[in-house]
Amino acid sequence: MGDYGKEYLLNHDAGSGPYKVKEFPLEQYLLMEKNDEYWLPIDDEAPAEFKMLGVTEPVTLRTMITRRELEIIDLEVSVETVAALKKIEGIDIMESLAGEEFYYMIHNKKPPTDDIHFRKAMAWAFDYNTVVEQLYPGSIQSRGPVPQDLPGADTTVFRYYRDLDKAKEELKQSKYFGQLEEYPVEVHWCAEVPDEEKVALLFMSNMADIGINVQVVKVPWMSMVEECGSIESSPHIVTIFDAPSYAEAGAILEARYKSDSAATWEQNEWLLDSNLDKMIDDAINTIDREERFKKYSDIQHFIVDLCPTLFLFDFMQNRPYQAAYVDWPAAKGKVVPLLGYNLAGRFIKVYPEKRDELLK
Repeated sequence: MGDYGKEYLLNHDAGSGPYKVKEFPLEQYLLMEKNDEYWLPIDDEAPAEFKMLGVTEPVTLRTMITRRELEIIDLEVSVETVAALKKIEGIDIMESLAGEEFYYMIHNKKPPTDDIHFRKAMAWAFDYNTVVEQLYPGSIQSRGPVPQDLPGADTTVFRYYRDLDKAKEELKQSKYFGQLEEYPVEVHWCAEVPDEEKVALLFMSNMADIGINVQVVKVPWMSMVEECGSIESSPHIVTIFDAPSYAEAGAILEARYKSDSAATWEQNEWLLDSNLDKMIDDAINTIDREERFKKYSDIQHFIVDLCPTLFLFDFMQNRPYQAAYVDWPAAKGKVVPLLGYNLAGRFIKVYPEKRDELLK
């Protein structure tokens, strides 16, 4: 079996979709071209080629889209960048809730966050309103582990809010109360997503209000993946945006909280709860939809009661794009924005002549 095609797939495709690989220099870009043998029709106005660039630098992205060298920014960009691009003629912002949630994954086996009262104190002390109103405007505060627009989400699940009195009450019940200075909490945020630093600094300030010392650490994504690989190297808190692999609550519950996902970037909680594993397996394997959703609901309440995570917000995607010459169905709400369907090239129409007019 050799390497199971690993080397071949570094610069070839093995699919049957509407586009096929033309060029793929690693860590630079992926250039695809129309597949004339595709089994469904492709609109004449769909792009003949589709190029995806591995660019994350905000200044570079702003420059490229301003010069009409980039049609869609498919990346979390800062509030400041969105505001600046909105003012440019022909550029619009695609806004969509896409089943994506921002979590503070709390290590449940590492002192002091192994104590449920300590975790609940943090949950009560955090200022969720500032995050959704100022740092990630348009997003909504999460209600438990499942994004609220996913089928199977329970919108009655308990949701914390900032209450310092309740936070202090919980902290007094913690076995670490009275020795907080000996137990600083490390928060690792993803270096490639700059706005996460603002949330981390807010968290640090909020926790100081109840005497918890927080250390904020900027960590590159691949290093975050590596450190989540073992229970010993995982920090107290890791920040993560996560979305389901299919459009139902079971997908996110399984990926985020089953023991199988421990030692991956999707679970820094290290719950390792066999009862929860059985509940999730049972729900996913339940054929009747109503009964399955009822089981999903029970699981969501069960998880929230453990307070293993800070459920911060359901993310509102803000994707700048060239509205003047690109007809993008996802921007009109005509595409389920999961699993990359918002970037399905055969549904996107491009009008080069309109771009030429803008460049005159």
